[in-house]
Amino acid sequence: MKFSLKRAGSIAALATVTALVATGCAGSGETTTDPSAAEELTEMTKISVAALPIAPTAALILGIEEGIFEKHNLEVDLTTGQGGAAILPAVAQGQVNFAIGQPLPIILAASKGIDVKIIGNYSASYAEGDDINGVAALDASIVSPKDLEGKRVAVNTLKAAGDLTIMEAIEQDGGDPSNVEWVEVPFPEMQAQLVAGELDAAWLPEPFLSKTIREGGQLVTYNNQDTIPGLTTLVGFTSSAYMDENPAVVKAFQEALAETRALANEDVDAARSVLPEFLGMPEEAAANLLMEDFGPELNVDSIQKLQELMVKFEFMEEEINLKELIVE
Repeated sequence: MKFSLKRAGSIAALATVTALVATGCAGSGETTTDPSAAEELTEMTKISVAALPIAPTAALILGIEEGIFEKHNLEVDLTTGQGGAAILPAVAQGQVNFAIGQPLPIILAASKGIDVKIIGNYSASYAEGDDINGVAALDASIVSPKDLEGKRVAVNTLKAAGDLTIMEAIEQDGGDPSNVEWVEVPFPEMQAQLVAGELDAAWLPEPFLSKTIREGGQLVTYNNQDTIPGLTTLVGFTSSAYMDENPAVVKAFQEALAETRALANEDVDAARSVLPEFLGMPEEAAANLLMEDFGPELNVDSIQKLQELMVKFEFMEEEINLKELIVE
């Protein structure tokens, strides 16, 4: 198995280039390379991959540990522990070859001319049934999205997929999202602030969502399902510069990532088994955690709807051409 895992600190210097996303000075992002037409990678090649320290990353670790990437001649140097704000410009600047991240900041970066390309699906929320995240409240009067109007609502990151889809859910339910007070709070701290009365509602992923509901709260909305059912939550991406220089490596990464998703979907318990060591999660909690849908195909329609909402709620000025951003 060709694999090394680094925790926090190994790409700490990347924060110095985070401002690139705001200024839009990281290259044109133009590419003429089609990785699918590249020859097979025949020599073992070391690649750097960055991912967030969250439960879905367990699928990536599983794929590496099971030798899927090695089978495709890829030796993976995986870094976790950094925020997405550092990862994205690191890829654009060539300090990291590949990354797993949320599509919204990638769309926003591309709209500003940052050199990034989506090269494959990683995970999605569920179109129906229980979902991987949602809004919960302890106040019994808050039972639907419109009830969030005039309330103090927590998300982990402002101007991201959480508050964006909640805004749309509120509007669809007849409320005014402009009258919501949005607060940025880390996920692990949200429930305590709900109990203390510092928040009226919070957007929570699993296992925090189920715990909050189990301990006296109620579900207000599965905001992804209410607005963009089956929303793509994480994608694989790289820079067009790296793609142009290493089409065979990109092709191998795409193929390995697809096999990894298939394995995680077929054996979700194996993916869950990574969580206790990776995140320090209790084994019982890990065994019962609802994992994301590691589906085989990228839901481009959901990404299109996402950017339509980004324009609607003024996260960006105009839509971009997704055909230029997505290279599968």
